[in-house]
Amino acid sequence: MPGTSIELRVYTNVDDATIVWQTGARIPGCRGFALDRRARDAKLGAGPA
Repeated sequence: MPGTSIELRVYTNVDDATIVWQTGARIPGCRGFALDRRARDAKLGAGPA
């Protein structure tokens, strides 16, 4: 994806997060995407990936 920019914004409140993005152009061959949440543990830091 050389030369393609992605603008990302995150809006949060106490309960939810909304993530929106826009690409500068179509991404050839892109058939989808995935977002993963990593829970944090106060004692251990970030949870498993």
